[in-house]
Amino acid sequence: MWLSKNFFSYKYDYRIEWLEFTAILASGKTDIPENIARALANLAKSPGGVLWSENDAGRFTIAANWNVPTSPADINLSDLPEWLRTNEWIIDL
Repeated sequence: MWLSKNFFSYKYDYRIEWLEFTAILASGKTDIPENIARALANLAKSPGGVLWSENDAGRFTIAANWNVPTSPADINLSDLPEWLRTNEWIIDL
């Protein structure tokens, strides 16, 4: 036990990722949805991200975007959020 506790090095330190994630979420108090998109994109090492939100009618709309080269309004992916929820896949657009 003592050997593994003191000499085992982890391949990946999730504490650093968690601290960066929470720092990004806490960095701005005005645009929380954009901070969420930015924090998740940073966690996935992505250059940008879009946050979708489900409304009361069950439809998904874009709640925020961060560093997306194309305006999210120009992207017609109305069926994509439901497809992602059903299939539980991640797609690199």
